[in-house]
Amino acid sequence: MQFWAAAKAHGGRIYLPHGAVGGFDVLHTVALMAEAKGQPITAEIHTHKGPASLKNTPLFTDELMTTPEKTVLAVTAAEAIQVLPTKVNVAVAAALASIGPDAMGAKITSVEGFAGDDHCITMETDGLKVTSDVYSRTAEIAGWSIVALLQNLAGPVVLF
Repeated sequence: MQFWAAAKAHGGRIYLPHGAVGGFDVLHTVALMAEAKGQPITAEIHTHKGPASLKNTPLFTDELMTTPEKTVLAVTAAEAIQVLPTKVNVAVAAALASIGPDAMGAKITSVEGFAGDDHCITMETDGLKVTSDVYSRTAEIAGWSIVALLQNLAGPVVLF
């Protein structure tokens, strides 16, 4: 991935806080295992959102407001960022922590009357499956993930 090479070439470090989902350490570990063993690996993030949160995006239609549930996007994380540059940061961050934006699937399902976001990440390789499912009514957890990262950087014990 280009950001790894850029950071290494310039002696920099990139800190990728877990934001709204967490579990980046496990995603990274599974990706490392699969790569080291030459095993195939799959990963997908499936996000459920209320239709109102999709207003002013190319995915929104008035029909979503009265449709119980409809998948409105099913692409890679790299493709998702092109369609929704301000709505798929979690998908791209999870992809960067694991198998990369071109390989990670990203799916968004609109759910009538749903408040908040539910992000379910599933990653599989030979003999191993990891699932992380985080529901949050607000984006508050993303801000607190920065606080947790800063405590981790400054603290005597590093949580990873």
